[in-house]
Amino acid sequence: MYFFDRSLQLAPQDDLLLNNAAVYLAFRNDYDQAVKCFDEAIHLQPDNSIYLCNKGMLLLEMGISDEAAHHFEEAINRDSSNNAAWRGKAVFHFGKGEKEEALYCFNRSLGLH
Repeated sequence: MYFFDRSLQLAPQDDLLLNNAAVYLAFRNDYDQAVKCFDEAIHLQPDNSIYLCNKGMLLLEMGISDEAAHHFEEAINRDSSNNAAWRGKAVFHFGKGEKEEALYCFNRSLGLH
């Protein structure tokens, strides 16, 4: 994390750096800090569907599925070709037992609809 910390000291408004730091923190199971970094990246670039999707994936991992679904939907609203957001939305629906909606979203993630 040293290099992310140092880089963020030099460029605290770098949204890509914040997103990448959040992904790194999530892999290290530092979910609270990852959420903060994602929030800041999204604040700086609210229309970036990748950042929204990444935060949705983290929230899904944390078990905060309804908020995750909101982020997937926001990502899709900004970029309907975001396959990762469709896949995340499919996982959300599958977890809710909504198999038809899950299949539709999964097919969208594969470009089949």
